[in-house]
Amino acid sequence: MKLHTYAFILMFTSGICLNVVPAAAQEATAEIPEESTEQETEAPSSISIMEQRRAILSRTFHRPTSAADFFKQVDVTITAAPLFILNRGNTQKGTPPTITFPIAIGARWPNNYFIAFEPRLSFFLNYYGWDSTDNYAYPVEIEQRTAVSFSLLFVLPMVFTLNITRKSSLDFFADIAFLLRFATSADSTADKTHITKINRWFWQNARFLYIGTGVAWMFEINNSNLKIGPEFRIHFPIGSLATKHGIDGLLLSGGLKIVF
Repeated sequence: MKLHTYAFILMFTSGICLNVVPAAAQEATAEIPEESTEQETEAPSSISIMEQRRAILSRTFHRPTSAADFFKQVDVTITAAPLFILNRGNTQKGTPPTITFPIAIGARWPNNYFIAFEPRLSFFLNYYGWDSTDNYAYPVEIEQRTAVSFSLLFVLPMVFTLNITRKSSLDFFADIAFLLRFATSADSTADKTHITKINRWFWQNARFLYIGTGVAWMFEINNSNLKIGPEFRIHFPIGSLATKHGIDGLLLSGGLKIVF
């Protein structure tokens, strides 16, 4: 009788243990999805922060593997901007600040990246006269001209781009520029020796060297590669600063820029 009683107790307790263990296992497995759910909710927030940073700084750079890939990463730029040339010399011998209307053509590589290289070339004409007392070439009005100067402004800027919205961005420039000028006689009565002195003056004391900065606000047109926006630039004359002529010859421009 006692043997049967002990057997019944043993079977009853083992059944309880079998029922308790699966229940505990189910509770443990039920907690696992909650942890993974927390991880899933945390992941999108970190991803969204990275996406925001990439959106501000533009997309990642892809190294070109061929010439075709390289040219796909090149944008052409055209800028129409009046150029203001400061004249702080003797205005009795020269003209007040001059305004010319150059057209600038350039290229940008790589496109759609937050750091890029954007060389550009501008062409314009200007008139100069020579003052033998100061040994200085002054910009003059057309009636007083001794020489016609054919000028090329070659700019080598680094561009830093910040995306403001999906369709607009700010470009910041830091550059070194070379003002390449060649003077020729304005008419048959011009003094040839003055023309020679003006050409020599252009290249003395680093008068051809400038450093500059600027900003452009570009807008994308109809989800295409075409961008249009205002641009402003300023270039400081190294030669004038080095020879204690201040910012004589300062270049200031503002106008419309097109990128495609």
